[in-house]
Amino acid sequence: MSGFLSQHISVRDFGAKADFVSDDTAPIQAAIDTCRALGRAPGGKRAVYLPGGDYLVGPLATYHNVTLVGDGTGNTRVFSRDDGQTLLEIADITENATSVHVRGISFFANGHAGTGLRFAGRDADARVIDVRIEDCQFSLFERGVVLRLCNNVWLEQVHAADCGTGFEIDTSSDVKANHCFCDSGGGWGFLVSDDGLHGASGEGVYLMGCTTNNQTGGLRVVNQHWGHAVGCSFTTCRGNAVELDGAGSWRIAQGEVAATVDTGRGIVLSAASVKCIVEGNYIALNNGGLLVHGTDHIVANNLLDAGIGDAADIELAGLACKINGNKCLSTVNADSIREVDAANFNYIVANMVQGTITKIGGGSVISAEQFYY
Repeated sequence: MSGFLSQHISVRDFGAKADFVSDDTAPIQAAIDTCRALGRAPGGKRAVYLPGGDYLVGPLATYHNVTLVGDGTGNTRVFSRDDGQTLLEIADITENATSVHVRGISFFANGHAGTGLRFAGRDADARVIDVRIEDCQFSLFERGVVLRLCNNVWLEQVHAADCGTGFEIDTSSDVKANHCFCDSGGGWGFLVSDDGLHGASGEGVYLMGCTTNNQTGGLRVVNQHWGHAVGCSFTTCRGNAVELDGAGSWRIAQGEVAATVDTGRGIVLSAASVKCIVEGNYIALNNGGLLVHGTDHIVANNLLDAGIGDAADIELAGLACKINGNKCLSTVNADSIREVDAANFNYIVANMVQGTITKIGGGSVISAEQFYY
């Protein structure tokens, strides 16, 4: 442990009490500021250590080349002092800020709502680069984790509990979220968007093995291109489980998707979405498993089961989409797959269905290689 401490600055050395009574804002901020100053020198300390305890704080600012590390989410707990505050954010973004890390800490709104963590660049020329948030928890915030204009982000085993929105990823690129979890929140588990003002700044968001449960929705992607959600579980949603709204080149694969209200669908692709792939998912307990608008999508090898509303398993309103290899088990609607609205030029092939397949587009093709049972 002595070697560990020799490389870190402890907030206790600056007077932090961690007793949930004393205001620890100033001691922790002093430790962060000192770490920032020392980190500018070759070989300088670049990590602030928060030993186990309950810290009551106001807003905290961290910086370029600073790491905050605790003793794990069950031991190091930071509680918000003020209403509507952002508990931890990055400051002084006048140029690219790099190497901003947080590990092993729980953050609690403590009845004050607000935002748990917000790392935001200023513009395309002053971004936050190399962000790592690992083994952290954010509880009872309006927004758990907010990332804007960030590059090269790694989120590992981060839990957003009872937050409005769990993870908000805005105009950020090369973001990888691995085994992150949202539950019991009033909004989206993962909200991914691009403001369209900074070129390709928002390309590349990848969710791997992430889970949401009992959120309003699991994943919503708005006007963002290039990403995937692989091996994810979006379940017990109170609305649509997944929405791709103006998304391009997104892939939803090998996951579990479920809603529990009769107005909620499994996956919805909007009219502005293009070139998305939905494959190998188990999609259940929805009013229609898939609603597909937009163009040039592939929907393949999904298992759709236990529909609870009056929509078909796959409703296709898009253009030039390929629907193949899906197994549709729901029996609540006579149609397993049906075209609606202005659907046309779609290719529907080699699906296994219990109901019928209905097309309306004169240019659409239903292959003879369907399996009815």
